[in-house]
Amino acid sequence: MVCLVLPMSGPHTALGRQVEKTLRAVLDDGAVGVRVLDSNDPGPASQLGKARDTGCVLAIGGLGDRESRTMVEAAEAADMPLLALGRDPDDRVRSHVLWVRTSRMEEVSAIARHAATGRTVAHVLVPDTVFGRQVARAFRVAFEVAGGQVRTERAVPPREDLGKVAATFAAERKRVGEGPACEGEVLFLGYDLGGAMRLVSWLEFEGVPVRKGAGGCPPVLIAGTSRWNDPARVSRLGDDLDGVRFADVVLPEGERDVFQAEVRDAAFLARALLGSGLGSRARAGAGEVGGEERGDAIARWAEGLVFRGATGDLTVRGGRVVGRTWGVFEVRRGEIRPLCDGDTGCGDPMP
Repeated sequence: MVCLVLPMSGPHTALGRQVEKTLRAVLDDGAVGVRVLDSNDPGPASQLGKARDTGCVLAIGGLGDRESRTMVEAAEAADMPLLALGRDPDDRVRSHVLWVRTSRMEEVSAIARHAATGRTVAHVLVPDTVFGRQVARAFRVAFEVAGGQVRTERAVPPREDLGKVAATFAAERKRVGEGPACEGEVLFLGYDLGGAMRLVSWLEFEGVPVRKGAGGCPPVLIAGTSRWNDPARVSRLGDDLDGVRFADVVLPEGERDVFQAEVRDAAFLARALLGSGLGSRARAGAGEVGGEERGDAIARWAEGLVFRGATGDLTVRGGRVVGRTWGVFEVRRGEIRPLCDGDTGCGDPMP
């Protein structure tokens, strides 16, 4: 039996039901029993314990980062194997959790590798939050490994006026001797879509030649998410997005939404785990973890498991699903266009 722990009530009910439908399309064929538990009644941690106590050998759930973190801690405490659908906040391997979705760090690394192709200097502006600083560090490491140099890096406090931020950045850029042309430069913004576009407007007002400037200026680089797959949204924003580049998973023919494809990956992984003996292994005793006798350590015995998912041939490695091919996309005249992918050298399968 597989338990789906999803929001079946509250503000995210519609998303929970859509994810349930996507998972059932792969799992609910008679060979795998499926039970749905409401993560909001009374809460995700309690439902993980209920999944264990009612005989489920595997749980799938955790929509959104906060819910996923709660479920991960509960899964570890309850020795309950979990496929987490949120974003992995760090690189720590958990004994009883496999992270299915791609991490934001993977996105940042992919766009940084692309940025260093033919570009030597990067300027980085991110929000002054834990995640913002993580994003800046991931971009810097990937960009420098590829041979580039981060010349300006600033973490902006949440309440700081973006107009002042743009003015300060423009002055700093002039002091380090950057001319009006920006050949060889890239600008990476670790903001969400709205924040990035507001900051771009202020930068252009201050005379920083981004996107539309002369001299071979690069587009703004930001991390991509499945929101980019909404053509209507991109079309509505029009010129404000023109030239923006981002990294995202290269989807196979027929797939249109990264998030839904990753949810299907979770279902295919669940089938592969059950086929490899998860049911008979459940709480059969995988030995000691951290000096204590624990239940089946899914992250250890599933290491190296290869399976066919919605996003291609995937592998479980280091407590997470890897193997998706990354590409770089560009917004041009209200349309999302693939700029390059793994076949043309600027997007690489994750190791």
